[in-house]
Amino acid sequence: MSSYDDKKQEKPNLVNALTKCDESTLRSVSKTWDFHTPASRKADFARQMATELLKPETISAMLFCRSQKELDLFEKLLEKRILMPTEKERQLLSPFFSIGFVMEDEDGFVEIPADLEVVCRKLFKDGYRNFNLEAFDLLYCLRAGELTYGIFPFSVLLKLYQFADNEITPERLQRLLNRIPEKFNPCVREGDNFISLDMKYSGEYKTILKKRRKIPFSILNEDEIQVLQEKGYPGKLFSYKTLRLFLKDHEDLSSELHADSLYYRSGKGDHVDDLMIMIYQQFRRGTSVTDIEKKLTRGKKLRGSSAVKKEFRRLLTEVYLSTRNIYLCGGYPEEAYVEENTEEMTDEDADEIIEENVDEIIEENADEIIEENADEIIEENVEEIIEEDVDEVIKSDDRSDERGVILPFPSRWTTD
Repeated sequence: MSSYDDKKQEKPNLVNALTKCDESTLRSVSKTWDFHTPASRKADFARQMATELLKPETISAMLFCRSQKELDLFEKLLEKRILMPTEKERQLLSPFFSIGFVMEDEDGFVEIPADLEVVCRKLFKDGYRNFNLEAFDLLYCLRAGELTYGIFPFSVLLKLYQFADNEITPERLQRLLNRIPEKFNPCVREGDNFISLDMKYSGEYKTILKKRRKIPFSILNEDEIQVLQEKGYPGKLFSYKTLRLFLKDHEDLSSELHADSLYYRSGKGDHVDDLMIMIYQQFRRGTSVTDIEKKLTRGKKLRGSSAVKKEFRRLLTEVYLSTRNIYLCGGYPEEAYVEENTEEMTDEDADEIIEENVDEIIEENADEIIEENADEIIEENVEEIIEEDVDEVIKSDDRSDERGVILPFPSRWTTD
């Protein structure tokens, strides 16, 4: 058995490490990162992979998707050169094992291949860890921006990032943007604007620009940025927390609701969280309460008591009113906005809306009334009917291409 000091002198290179890795995993990595590795023989393939992986820009990008705890341990290993890890440390290093960045010998010691170690040392010496922290804060801001605004200018991104660094300058922010791997950026830049990738490719951003109100952007606070990153919806808002608890407590109702598979959170398997993400994705686009109900139920009538269904609708309305709207530059569709548009409606318009909704009102209240009470119900619901119709003023076209993908990487804001 070699001594600890001997092991420090016997470090293998990256090709040695890669030949011991699972070939199918490496080929998957190669495909994901668009590496040029055409060789069919494993030995030749390993050499081609090593050539790609030893490029500083590649190492920087691949380390970019690792958590701060993982990077702390990787940096510790760089300093010590060889380490006998605890079980917890071994788990943290597992992502590095699969790509040959860390090797384990027969005695259980772990180390970084010699040639990779040289490149990584220079990278870390040049301030990679500080860049990594700043870049993740910026990615959180980009993610929050694309969810809240769909398309937004550089000046808004600067204001969002000031929560992480109040001394940031436009020039330094631009330099930081230039260093972020394109693969991780949720936005595409066109001129002064950042556009959500999904909305760019679907063309939805054009609808936003056409229909968006000409008002100042409403800037998110630091807590909102963090929660959007962690949950994929404004999960700390009272309205969202209340609705989520309601759906948890009424499984008979929530089990009848359907979340589009595009909103599933990989690995979570929580139906209610999937529903909350879908509801947020629709309400941020201005989808009305009535339409989101139809989406969730797929047009079918919900079973259960009228009291539970009425409470569900009330809570949905509260969530709708507290959701930042893309078409309002991140503002809320609060009562003032509803009143503003209601004032523009004539008595004739109101009568027409009521007439169109007579059947729906009677149907929704059928459990509690007989048809001869219909006129009374219509009179009692006049304001609600008008407000629901006003929803159409800020409603966008139905889109179901939002990925709902959440960056799994912690920033300085994330708490363990």
